Amino acid sequence: MENRGTICTYRLLGGSALLDFARATEWILTRLRRHATWLCVTVGLALSAAAAHFLQSQFSAGFEKAADLTASFWDERTCQHRKASIKLSDDNFTILVSRLKGDANGTQTQEIITALGEQGVAQVVPVCPSLQIDVGGEYLTEKINAFDRGKGILKEWRADLILFGKFSATDGSLRIWTVNEHGGCDISDKPLELKQGAPGELESGTKAKLYGAVLKEIAAACRHRDDMNWDLFKKQMRKLTALVLGSTLELREEQQMELSTSYYNGLNLLYNHDGDVAWFQVASSYTHFLLDSKTTDFVKENALFFFGRALFAKGYKTNDNDAFAKGIKTFEHMLPLIPASMPERRAQVLAMRARGHVRMGDDRLAIQDLDEAIRLIPVSAPEQRAEALMMRANAHDRKGDDGLAIQDLDEAIQLRPKDPGALNDRCYQLAKMGRLELALADCNESLNLLPNSPETLDSRGFTYLKLKRPESAISDYDAVLRLDAKQANSLYGRGLAHLMLGNPSQGNEDIAAAKAIKAEIADEFARYGVK
Repeated sequence: MENRGTICTYRLLGGSALLDFARATEWILTRLRRHATWLCVTVGLALSAAAAHFLQSQFSAGFEKAADLTASFWDERTCQHRKASIKLSDDNFTILVSRLKGDANGTQTQEIITALGEQGVAQVVPVCPSLQIDVGGEYLTEKINAFDRGKGILKEWRADLILFGKFSATDGSLRIWTVNEHGGCDISDKPLELKQGAPGELESGTKAKLYGAVLKEIAAACRHRDDMNWDLFKKQMRKLTALVLGSTLELREEQQMELSTSYYNGLNLLYNHDGDVAWFQVASSYTHFLLDSKTTDFVKENALFFFGRALFAKGYKTNDNDAFAKGIKTFEHMLPLIPASMPERRAQVLAMRARGHVRMGDDRLAIQDLDEAIRLIPVSAPEQRAEALMMRANAHDRKGDDGLAIQDLDEAIQLRPKDPGALNDRCYQLAKMGRLELALADCNESLNLLPNSPETLDSRGFTYLKLKRPESAISDYDAVLRLDAKQANSLYGRGLAHLMLGNPSQGNEDIAAAKAIKAEIADEFARYGVK
């Protein structure tokens, strides 16, 4: 048995290759009756089949891998060739679209490109690298990495915006993230959610939602930080202006509100930064564009609000009272358009108009507007209510109604107990009324919250002056004047403090300097019991 098995194994493993075909056939036929031979042949054939299958799978895998590598290579070469052929202009708004994760054949990605390109006012370009966020992994890290890669791609292409996201074959939904040249404004954990309608089509309204999100991302003014690239932001806003005014897209009310609010904020940010009247003129053109459009009354009312704010910005920037008067008229035109169901919106407009009245020197009308605004603002909106109360307190102060000013400041501080500005205002009001220890406590608390505030140091210097503590008053006034040597109140207060200490030369010099800046300064201090 051992010999027979050895011979069988030898022959099946290749020993029969030494025999010619006829002899091998004869040898096999004469042995088919033997059970051991049947077993040997069966096992051999099985092993041969397994070996063949193994070799076939290895070759197949190798070929598939080679094919994938070849396809990837040619896709990359094609993409790079396309990139080399695209000429981007600094005058055209460019949106890059990275292939969506889960979009095996690129159909959904192409739908996004088509939807954006249909407006004809932006250049939409597919890009080679695929940005992805693995929502099943470390989400924050994945998101940061994707946005960093996106910024690098934008810099390389000199484009304005890149879109990337994920397609879910389960429900046909699309999740889209955006990155702009500033690295993104609102890197939200909730990307834009889109849905498909009929196969091969985006759901009705999705195109508007997608396009509105793109515009809002660029216009958003929350990029205002110390490292702001103003030249880049101006370039984007110029291109965005052409995009907004040239688009025929009819956005839904909510989307139009988001877009127009962000766009106005961006224009206002630029105008306040460099005072270029062109940005104000763009705000004016955009307002007329919206008022003449088929959009809703709410969107038009919102446009009037921001145009009124733009007029006030121009007034402050250029000391133009005519701009304030026009702003007041704009808000007057707005008020009847606000439905009774929106009391906080009416309060906001009244508070804005009150600012115009203050600038025009009419505290009576300002207080009248603020009275109604404060009645409309609930305690559940502490920030807005406190702001209106502080504004009315200042108007009461200018009219000489110190008691009413204190009442408003008391409520404002109850709403915002850690507001250094409100504490400073109350400190000064209390000091004028002779309630000096309370005033000093407010000033100290304000400075704990906001150290070295020149306004509060001036208020505390005045309080020390009335407390007959000239050395302390001089110390605070010195700190203010180191920051602003022409601060009239601090110069005059320091002069009086030096006179208290018997330093007439220094005191009279400070008083003369203060009167040269503010002629009525002596009468103002005298009204508060300081001579």
